[in-house]
Parts: sequence; structure tokens; C-alpha cells
Amino acid sequence: MKKILYHTGLVLLLLSIPIVSSPDFDGTLSVFKVSPFQREFIRFVLVTIFFYLNLNVFLPKFYSKKRFLVFTIKAVKSADLEDFYTGEIYQSYFNKFSESLENEDYINAQFRSSLLHQFLFPKLDWFHKTHDWNENLYFVQGSFAINCQLNAEYFEDNEEIMETKITGRIDENCSLHEVLRGGRLEDEAEELVAGKIEIIYRTSKKSKQLISCDVNTELLQDEEVLQKRNLKISI
Repeated sequence: MKKILYHTGLVLLLLSIPIVSSPDFDGTLSVFKVSPFQREFIRFVLVTIFFYLNLNVFLPKFYSKKRFLVFTIKAVKSADLEDFYTGEIYQSYFNKFSESLENEDYINAQFRSSLLHQFLFPKLDWFHKTHDWNENLYFVQGSFAINCQLNAEYFEDNEEIMETKITGRIDENCSLHEVLRGGRLEDEAEELVAGKIEIIYRTSKKSKQLISCDVNTELLQDEEVLQKRNLKISI
């Protein structure tokens, strides 16, 4: 609502400029009968429309949603690799790898589902939660996001560092096979997989900047740990 009122006021302010600055303005609406003023006012209306079209349509569609991926790969002579790994099977692996690098959606999905991307760039409201909440998280890179129930605790014992501890568990039914293959099966999973996650953020109380992040995830079945992943980030 505040945003609407703000832009409404801005539009009225912009459209008032040609009115109050017109030499024909006498404090009444009779200025709208003057032909030169009419042309000037229409020009301001068109400029305002063009501005909002750019702000709400063109820029979000053609610029803001565009993703630029820049990465480098350590140079390795392709000939050396192909001489060592010979045969149709290895050649198919090389071709698949090359095709994957050219697939922007695939590369974005891999980055988006990585532990690094998920927890190096957390949602800011994670640091202000006062009750349990649900979040879709990736336990396996390249797989699908799984709904998890999370809880946050905050520790301020240190004078300079704020520690935020987020713990959670998988809160939906899925099997280990589904998670590892990266897709749902038509039949309902019989042996459900459980999952645990623990994230510890340490941030500076003064600058609010991230100092370190420790992430631990586990996939379990019948209390047996099937997969464990760890990530430690220090800045």
C-alpha cells in the first residue's frame, strides 16, 4: 500500500511540473485550453508512461531476470585426455560433459542446489525467526528441493560475535532412491528417507558481516546414516 501511495504521489508530482511552470498558468484549469500547453502536457504524460513501462516491464523482463555465468576451467589438453580415455563409452562421457557446459539451465540448477549457494547466501529472515518454519532445501546437488522444518537459536555470549544455530529435519515423504535420482516416482515410496541439517552462522555484531558458516547434512534410513555432507566457510 505504501508503495502504491509513493508512486501515485510521484506521478502527480511529475505531471504538476508542466502545469506550474507554464507561463499560461493562472491558478485555474483554464491552462488546459491552451494549445502549446496541451502539447507539453502530453509530452510529460508519455515520458511518465515510458518510465513506468521500463521500470515494471522492460527492465525486469529483459535485464533483471537475465543471469550471467562466468567461470574458468583449468586448461587441460583435450588430446591428452582423449588419448588416455579411449573408446565409445569414454567419448560419450566427453560429449555429455561438453553438452552440459552449454546448457545454461543445467548449470544454474547445479549451482542453485549446491550447499555453497544455499547457505552462503541465506535468506535474511533466518536470522530473526522466533518460531519454527518450513523451507525447501537441497540435500543432494542436482536433485529436487525437499521441504524441511527448521528452528533457529541465537547465542550472544561473545561480545563481538553473534552465533545463529539453525537445525532441522525433512518434513515430507520421499525415498532415498528419489532423492539420489533427482525425481519423483509415480508409486508412493515405501522406505522413506529421513534427513537432518545443522547450520551455524557466526556474524560480527558491529558490521553484521558473515564471519563463518558450518553446514552438516545427513540422510538416514532406520537411524543408519546413508549420506553425510559437510561444508565449512570462513570469510
